[in-house]
Amino acid sequence: MKRLFDPCAGYHERICLLSSEDLPREERDRVEKHLAECAGCRKYRDEMVPIAGLLANWEKSFAEIEPRQAAKQRWERDFISATEAREWVVTTLMRGLLIFAKDMVTPNRRIWAGIAATWLLIALVNLSERETRSTSTVSSNTPPPEIIRAFLVQQGLIPEVPRTLSPPKPEGRRASPQA
Repeated sequence: MKRLFDPCAGYHERICLLSSEDLPREERDRVEKHLAECAGCRKYRDEMVPIAGLLANWEKSFAEIEPRQAAKQRWERDFISATEAREWVVTTLMRGLLIFAKDMVTPNRRIWAGIAATWLLIALVNLSERETRSTSTVSSNTPPPEIIRAFLVQQGLIPEVPRTLSPPKPEGRRASPQA
């Protein structure tokens, strides 16, 4: 994202390659043209030329330096652990997403704060509307039990019950028939 807002960021790597004379000819012309126009990149090239010169001749400069056995073992152990330990794809993707988010949010903090405030206001309005709607509904949408019973009888799911039920007759003394 920084390359999007900084047009010279893409040239820094090419300037390093140019100073070590490892840049292909077609790209070298384009970088030299950019260096003619950009003072910041010329300053960066002037800083990189001595470093690239030292690194190009490192074998001659550091021929007498030999690493100790402990350093060699540490390098070997680090190399083996680096080749064995692979990051999870999800971790790599999340790290990339966080870097992208940082590059997007950092230069535009006030804009993102305004957007967040607007969404918060919309959420609060929606919540208050939901509460007023739920308190305003006094009547229930469920039908009364008589209508439910009539529907079930019509569908034949329950037997029809007579509307008036007469109370059972009390059993009392029976009169004996006399002839």
